[in-house]
This record gives sequence, C-alpha cells and structure tokens, in this order.
Amino acid sequence: MICRHCGADHGDGARYCPSTGRPVAPPAPDDEPEPEPTRMMEALPFAEAPAPEPSSAGTQAAVPRAAPAGPRDPPAAGPEAVIRDAIAMWQRHFVPFLIIAAIGLAPIAIVKAVILWILQAVVVAAAASAVAGGLAAAIAGWLAAVVSALAVAVASVLVLSLAVPLTQAATLAGLADAGRGREVSWSDAWSAALRRAGPLILTQLLVTAVVLVGSLLLVVPGVLAAFFLTFTAAVTMLENRSGVDAMRRSFDLVRADWVNVLVVVIALVVAHVVVAVLTGLVVPRTSPFLGSILGDLLLIALLPFPVIASAYAYLEARRKLDGEERRRLDAEWGRVGG
Repeated sequence: MICRHCGADHGDGARYCPSTGRPVAPPAPDDEPEPEPTRMMEALPFAEAPAPEPSSAGTQAAVPRAAPAGPRDPPAAGPEAVIRDAIAMWQRHFVPFLIIAAIGLAPIAIVKAVILWILQAVVVAAAASAVAGGLAAAIAGWLAAVVSALAVAVASVLVLSLAVPLTQAATLAGLADAGRGREVSWSDAWSAALRRAGPLILTQLLVTAVVLVGSLLLVVPGVLAAFFLTFTAAVTMLENRSGVDAMRRSFDLVRADWVNVLVVVIALVVAHVVVAVLTGLVVPRTSPFLGSILGDLLLIALLPFPVIASAYAYLEARRKLDGEERRRLDAEWGRVGG
C-alpha cells in the first residue's frame, strides 16, 4: 500500500503510515474525521513545526508529523495558554526579537534620556538664577524649564505614535516567520512593518489622542480607551484597516475576548513595574539620564513578550467574534512577513 502523504510503500494491509501517523488510503465517506491538535502552539498560526519523530520502520528517515486535516478547529485557548505559549516563543527567539525591538526603540530612548538630562540642567540653572539674579532671571529660568518639559512630552508622543507601533508590527512579522518554521530575520521583519508604516502611524496618533483626552477626564476613560484599543496595531497590520475603522475593529475584538486581553495588559503592567523597581534599585534619583537609559533598555528586552501574547489573544478573539477557522487565519497571517 503506497502512502498518499510520504509516498512510501508499506505493504498490503497497512492502514497507517509509520512515518507520518496518518491513514495510508483516502478515508471512506463514513469514516470519522481525525481529531485536531489541542495544544495552543499547534492551534495558532505562529506555531513552529513539530519536531520530527523517529520512523518505526527503521529504514526511512524521520519526517515531521503533518497536522491532521479535518473540519473541526481546536478548542479556544484560555489566558494560561496564551501566556505560557507567548513565553515559550519569546524565549526560543529571544535574540532576534531583542534586535527588532532595539532597532525601533533604542534611538528614541537615547533622545528621551538626553532631553531629560537637559531638563535637569535647566531646572538647576533656573533655581540658581532665582537665588542670584532676582525675579526676572527666575522667570526666564522657569520658562526654559517649561519648554524642556514640553520637549519631553513631545518625545513621549513620538515613542507612542511612531516607535512603538512600528516595533509591534515588526515583531508581529518576525513572529509570523517563526510560526512558519523560518529563521526570524530583523531585516525582513522591519521591511514588512515599514510597508504599513503610514496606516500604523496614523492609527496610533488617533489612539494616542483618544487616550490622552480620556485621561484628562478623570483618568478612567483613558484607561478604558487604551484597553479596548489594544489590537489596533494587529488590525492595521493584518486586516488592511486604519484610523477609526481599525479602532472600531479593535473595540469589537477586545469585547469578544476581554479576559485574554486583560491578562496581556496585566502582564505588560507587571513588566513596567519590574523595570521601574529594578531601575530604582540600581540608579539613584539624581541621575535621570542613566535611569531613563536603563529603564528603556529593560523595556526593550521585555517588549516582545506582551506583543507576542497580544498576537495570540488577537487571533483567539477573531475566532470567537468572526467564527473563522484556523486554516483561514494561517493563510492570512502568512502574508505579513512575505
């Protein structure tokens, strides 16, 4: 009997191929469909190909087990699976994801640290002028301090509206390559992200504006806006949407699977707290430049994890909201890094 999957001859009467584990002959119409894998890393399109299994025939080279075909999708993945598999993927490809994040965020981090250093120098100079030169000198010094503070605010908006969404998009593209069993290439990942740079930046500018306005309204509306707009980068990258349309889509997806999203947001908050604590222990408060640099470097190292977890949660939300099958999402995701 010739296996229709690997082409090997297993003799008459063989029902299953010892190399692939699948039926040798086509299934009869009344046969039950083979079960789909239930592990989340096999269920999502980012999953890397399973490791080859040794051939029981002893004479054939081991080949990777093919994913069983069938009409049923794996069951939905909960928060525990989202976090567990995101950590596994992050650890497996830590170095390339670190390079992707560093390319996007390190230049902005350096600029922000320099601005903070200048701001500290201006504040010190303003205080000295107030003591030595009287009221006019004090006013001039504090005006300079205000201008420097505004520069810091502008740098923060640049980080939110430019560096972060592009870095998220590049990480998503690298994740797609990892899921197809390829090496994660920082150049390919950033090429894919830059092709969507315009829509990504436009959308994130709108998101930043909404969150800032909401934060001015007793803070809570801003927090809720940030939560429900978690998927805007993924929607812009994968679904060819932008602006208000991408924001509405993110809102619908988060509402459909808010538990997974909440876990991802909590993980991101924990990462920021860890960075703040470690930075405070190592760098004195009198050195804002060093504190800013160290804190941003730690965030660069940690950022890929919440992005990967957010990608898993995004796909689960699409399955719940749209009823899409895994195979369709696989095909769509494969276009990101291609």
